[in-house]
Amino acid sequence: MTMLKRKHRPWWQRRRLWLGVWALLVVFVLLLAVFRSNHSAIVIYNDTGFALPALNVAACGQELSVSSIAAESSKRLRLQNRGSASDVQLDILAADPIHWEGGYIEPVGGYRIEVRVLPDLSIQFGSQISFWQRWLR
Repeated sequence: MTMLKRKHRPWWQRRRLWLGVWALLVVFVLLLAVFRSNHSAIVIYNDTGFALPALNVAACGQELSVSSIAAESSKRLRLQNRGSASDVQLDILAADPIHWEGGYIEPVGGYRIEVRVLPDLSIQFGSQISFWQRWLR
């Protein structure tokens, strides 16, 4: 009877090692997603077909300025973790200024506000809350 010798793999080729590495990586990515999901943001889309001039955005006691937004592009504004819940105010500083106010946002809680400026310079508004923040509440 002959005894079969098992070949031992080097430590870096062992399945248990890589399973542990992948498990730690998955946990790290999930924790990163949960912690980052608490930030709130306002995204302004320019669907007008021409560049928008400077504009001011006010929400949660914070004022944010954007120099301009190119045609068919967007600008994301991240809110700081301070202030209280409020409406979003958008002022487009053009020759004929446009003021819009609406929606609801909190500085934390994973709110994402989408403001679309349409070709006729009307405003379309949408909001959503992060999946992780809905799940945690």
